Amino acid sequence: MNKDLFIEAMNVVYSVLKDAKMDKKFIDEVVLVGGSTRIPKVQTMLRELFGKEPNRGINPDEAVAFGAVMQAAVLSGLKNNKMELMVLLDVAPLSLGVETSGGIFSAVVKRNTTIPCQATKVYTTEEDNQTTVEFPVYEGERKLARDNHHLGTFSLTGLLPAKRGIPQLMVTFELNANSILSVTAVDKATGRSANIVISQRGTLSKTDVERMVLDAERYKNEDANNLKRAKLRNELDEFCYTISSAMDEFGAKVDGPLKKQAKAALEDCRQWLEEQGESATKNQLQARMSLLDAAWQPLVRQLYGAESAPPSRGSSSGGSGVGGSRHRQQQPAPAATAPTQMPTAYSPPTPTNTTPTPVPTPTPTPTTAPTPSPSTSQPQPQPTTSNNKRKTNKNKKNKNKGRKPGRH
Repeated sequence: MNKDLFIEAMNVVYSVLKDAKMDKKFIDEVVLVGGSTRIPKVQTMLRELFGKEPNRGINPDEAVAFGAVMQAAVLSGLKNNKMELMVLLDVAPLSLGVETSGGIFSAVVKRNTTIPCQATKVYTTEEDNQTTVEFPVYEGERKLARDNHHLGTFSLTGLLPAKRGIPQLMVTFELNANSILSVTAVDKATGRSANIVISQRGTLSKTDVERMVLDAERYKNEDANNLKRAKLRNELDEFCYTISSAMDEFGAKVDGPLKKQAKAALEDCRQWLEEQGESATKNQLQARMSLLDAAWQPLVRQLYGAESAPPSRGSSSGGSGVGGSRHRQQQPAPAATAPTQMPTAYSPPTPTNTTPTPVPTPTPTPTTAPTPSPSTSQPQPQPTTSNNKRKTNKNKKNKNKGRKPGRH
């Protein structure tokens, strides 16, 4: 009758071993703590799993009470000789992060990170002249934000209009000893900032947290496929942007049917992305990428000369992206302050209303005519709320709405 409950209890044990990156054969002793460890069936299952008799020498109730007293002493700042000999660690039960373009969850604080803690990532804008960025905050272990627990949303406004991918938005997560979460976004150029403080994170019970962790494992393959699809969608969007920028810069050097063919393919691909991009399969996205590349490469050969081979798809300077329609995430640079992640939610505002969005540091642009290719210019993940993942893309006329951060 209680078989499902016992199996669920053992799944927690397996999860602990996995998080600790340890095999059961390396466990020297199993100490029973907590009221449920008095159940004979639980003791039997643990004995069978570890191949040794569990240690029942500690009173479960006293252990729980002792831990509560220790936690109270730490939080109250009590200091004495006994406290100095003890180390009490608390960890984040779930990963914390923001939604990026394509609905991808970008974790800033990883699960089981010791608290108090602080972590920062850099995001960028997804559209040209974006002045507002929206940051949806989530906790969970799934790859897509919609499958995680939404904690709150805040917006950073007043960004300087710039090319997409240029702004750098520093997003910092700070979790204190009382489990109060503070998330702050700062525009590196202007110093403008916005933040949100989330103190009521107790809406999830211990059972809810365990269920979310188990769901992440259960739907691991499905999430991986959805993530690949989102990345392909962002790569195709980035490829369109790269081609558009190259044609604006070097279009005067070419003319005729090849240029018209490339423009027609570009507009067709953009329209298809807006109408069917969210529901498209991996094969459909890859097919669209190939069609656009086939229309673009002849123009590249004309730019470089008939005898000169155009750069391969993997040679472009664009960074990899895994975001949707709001903001993009950047990767940290070792010797520079290049952003590691960028916001995905954003929309290019009119001069009166700007929408800030985190942007990754752009890679150097070749002095010769650029040759955009699907793999070389990959879109970065951009934070976006599940309800408005591509709202700004579908309504480009309304440029005053904020978009979520995306990855560069």
